[in-house]
Amino acid sequence: MPITSDDIVIRISDGRRSDIDALAGLEQLCFSVPWSWEAIAGEITKNPSSRFYLAEAEGDIVGCVSCWLLPPYECQIGNVAVAPGYRRRGIATRLMGAVIRDTEALGIMDMTLEVRASNLAAQALYAGLGFESEGIRKGYYQGKEDAVIMWRREKLAERKPL
Repeated sequence: MPITSDDIVIRISDGRRSDIDALAGLEQLCFSVPWSWEAIAGEITKNPSSRFYLAEAEGDIVGCVSCWLLPPYECQIGNVAVAPGYRRRGIATRLMGAVIRDTEALGIMDMTLEVRASNLAAQALYAGLGFESEGIRKGYYQGKEDAVIMWRREKLAERKPL
């Protein structure tokens, strides 16, 4: 039976040690240069600003947004990942919506992220959530591909209710 977006559970967590292997596996599936197991473990065990928003299906982590909450100023989105077999089901939108609601509840109204210049689908997703392009980081990805810097600022948040 196929999993629908209604069958996906969103879990907001500071991360658990028990999630590290699954998150490292998701990184391997989703990115050409994934975060290492050690980097993920460091975020979970040593970084008090780090938070993970996880999508689970049938007990497996199938999506994740990692971020740093830096109250009262901003939220820095690290990675947005959805396992290939679960894409185009609204999971990234639901995860980002959870991040936005949670950060706004904490009084954090400005959010930022970098996205590959070639990843037009992700840029469209973020734009639909109120993010706007504010610049380019040349050669950000392995010195080869530019990143688009996107911000969702308080003034924009007022225009884009979830």
